[in-house]
Amino acid sequence: MNLRKYGIQTSLIITMAFLALVSLLLPSGSARQIAVFSLLWIMPALSWMLLIRGYLSERFLVAAGITLLVNMLIALWVSYIPGEIQSWLLLIGVLALAFVPLLLTLIKPGLKVEGQTLSLRVFVTLMAIMLAAILLRLPNLGYKELQGDEGIIMARAAAIITGDLAELFLHQKGPAEILYPLITWQLTGAINDFWLRMPFTWAGWLAVLAIFWLARTWFSDRVGLLSALLFAIGGFAVAFSRIAQYQSFVVLFGALALSSAARFRLNGRKSDLFLSSMFLAGALLAHYDAILFVPAVAWILATAYRENHEKALTWGLALLSGLILLAIFYVPYAFAPNFGKIFNYLVGTRVGVQGNELSLGAGAGAAWQMSTFYNSIW
Repeated sequence: MNLRKYGIQTSLIITMAFLALVSLLLPSGSARQIAVFSLLWIMPALSWMLLIRGYLSERFLVAAGITLLVNMLIALWVSYIPGEIQSWLLLIGVLALAFVPLLLTLIKPGLKVEGQTLSLRVFVTLMAIMLAAILLRLPNLGYKELQGDEGIIMARAAAIITGDLAELFLHQKGPAEILYPLITWQLTGAINDFWLRMPFTWAGWLAVLAIFWLARTWFSDRVGLLSALLFAIGGFAVAFSRIAQYQSFVVLFGALALSSAARFRLNGRKSDLFLSSMFLAGALLAHYDAILFVPAVAWILATAYRENHEKALTWGLALLSGLILLAIFYVPYAFAPNFGKIFNYLVGTRVGVQGNELSLGAGAGAAWQMSTFYNSIW
């Protein structure tokens, strides 16, 4: 192999192999946590970037979204294996799928994609917004002990690590918020408040970038920057980026599903159609609330279907890819003993159906209180 010709791929392979070795050999502590975080969420994203077209920051965003989705599914599959979760299985799964794009670009160099760049003014402004977003989300992230829902999530993650899979199906939400701290915890051997929240903070920070690209795709650079700024400083967005709960993943995957659908309508690339379906599935694996993204994504794709002459088989396969991702969790979930109780909770408490009546304002008071607590009145 010509190392100079394939310098990027070679560097990524060496770096990931080094981080994997560090994650196995170092004692539990900050150095190991940093190595595992890089191995799980950053290095695979740089790898997947090689197969994605578009602007550099957009390519990184989509690649980071793919990485989050893929590693969550790896953690889910490994958790299905009877007995205690094995770190080496998680590690092999993460590395194997991170190496896929590297191997593809080595075998077929023509697959490597050159990125476009934003104008300097837009790029500098966007980076300033992203810096503001991280300064609102990262400092003192671990100062507060686990709040109620976080404690439940970590207790269930601990049970699953020791082989009690039933805890995954007792949860009244999707599996994502359990699986993200679980994979970090298992690969580092220990966890603390800061590092268990970091995947959620990472997703919340990426969501700011996702909002920029969604608004830019629909409107303009200016609207994209304003949208990203408002989301970066919004009370809900900041608060939910600082706790171990599902909200940041719903917003991130939902925005990625919308922007992928919008890109498909504009350029007709099949990869964007499949990405839209799979990101929407990722949002639904985070929480049922993501159902609110479905009509918008469906509307965009329905419009694209009228304008695009792709074969019906392509559309069917794209839909099937998302359904398969959902089925991996929700089919066994539907057969779990606790499903009836969860269904009644969702229909009665969350939606507001009492008997044969639908109370649309059931949660309006609580929603208003939360909105005025987390956000400025202005």
